[in-house]
Amino acid sequence: LTDTRFDSLLAWPGHEGPRPAKDTARPLTSKERALYVKGHTIYSGLCASCHGAEGKGMPMLAPPLVKSDWVTGDPDRLARILLHGLEGAIEVAGKTYAPPEILPAMPPAGMMSNDELAATMTYIRRAWGHQADPVTGGDIQRNRDLTATQEGAYSTTDW
Repeated sequence: LTDTRFDSLLAWPGHEGPRPAKDTARPLTSKERALYVKGHTIYSGLCASCHGAEGKGMPMLAPPLVKSDWVTGDPDRLARILLHGLEGAIEVAGKTYAPPEILPAMPPAGMMSNDELAATMTYIRRAWGHQADPVTGGDIQRNRDLTATQEGAYSTTDW
């Protein structure tokens, strides 16, 4: 049970509160399906080397993406991590991963286009049984604009 009594106090223009978990995912449109397929290709060539082909993480490299609220939760948070990187310890599915169990930082992927990042996010937010909504290149651009002055990687304490 989630206490929502204070949600109105934790909102500001342009901010969406936490999205409730869904039991079933809505079907992807043909455009979203194309993003998903493109994202699978990008993930396989870039992300899987640390997070594993099945998203289960790799010892001494990166934590799992499967069943991770960092992936299926707030898409803006995930977009900002991909744009600027993430450093330090992170908790995934109740387990804390910290160096040397994982690398000290995930490098930023901000050099990728908005559509490439949206495709990658759409893939990982729907792969491995995840049911999170897809994202668009516009979502990425909005986060690029909002975090243009961000210097360095984020840490989990930033959220």
